[in-house]
Amino acid sequence: MKAYIIFLILLIGLINISCNTSLIKKKSPKPEPTASVDSVLFYQQEDLPDPLIDAVLSGTDEDITISKTLIPPPPPKPKFKQIEGFRIQVYAGADSLSALTGMYELKKQTQYSVYLISEKGLYKLQVGDYAYRIDADAARQKMRTAGYEGAWVVKTMINVPVEPAEPVSYETPSDNNMNNKKITIQVLALSSKQDAEMMADELKTRFNMVTAVKSAGDLYKVFVGEFSTKEEAEAALKTVRTNGFPDAWLVY
Repeated sequence: MKAYIIFLILLIGLINISCNTSLIKKKSPKPEPTASVDSVLFYQQEDLPDPLIDAVLSGTDEDITISKTLIPPPPPKPKFKQIEGFRIQVYAGADSLSALTGMYELKKQTQYSVYLISEKGLYKLQVGDYAYRIDADAARQKMRTAGYEGAWVVKTMINVPVEPAEPVSYETPSDNNMNNKKITIQVLALSSKQDAEMMADELKTRFNMVTAVKSAGDLYKVFVGEFSTKEEAEAALKTVRTNGFPDAWLVY
């Protein structure tokens, strides 16, 4: 009886152990072989500095300036210079609209330069550029005949074409061709053909020399005298310069 009880206890213990799977130890699988640390190549990228990329990625407001020095071209040479002279004034008033309208009308009726000047609260309309009073008086008479009966002559600064003060030779003179070509004196150049012809007549009377007017682009050049030798031309040039035309020069 005692042996039967012991056998029964052992049987119940075996059944209990077989039903409890947590007490059963499973055989762990073998780990897969791995490479040793020495056999693995480790690579780390080195950052190279780049100011442009770094500025873009960082999002800072720093500006990267690329500068280049540009040399501006030289200013163009002036075509006109200012001297004391005369103009024909046809209007002076405080009404700017009337002055502006009158300027457009004058430009349609005359070939001379028209100026609208604002001075001391007045708007003035002036016409032409005349170096001599006799030319201004003649132009004033024409303006009055054209309907501007109140036109008058004013003394002011005028614009005249810039011409070189030194003698200019369009062809280099030589001993051979000096005897074949005439030398003349260019006195000035005007923008109006009529003014140039009037000036030529005045020079002819004043110096008792032949005169000529030749067109060159938008200008009309006035010449005086014809000389066979350089000595004669230089003597006449001195006379012309000392009688009111200091910028006159020889043309071969």
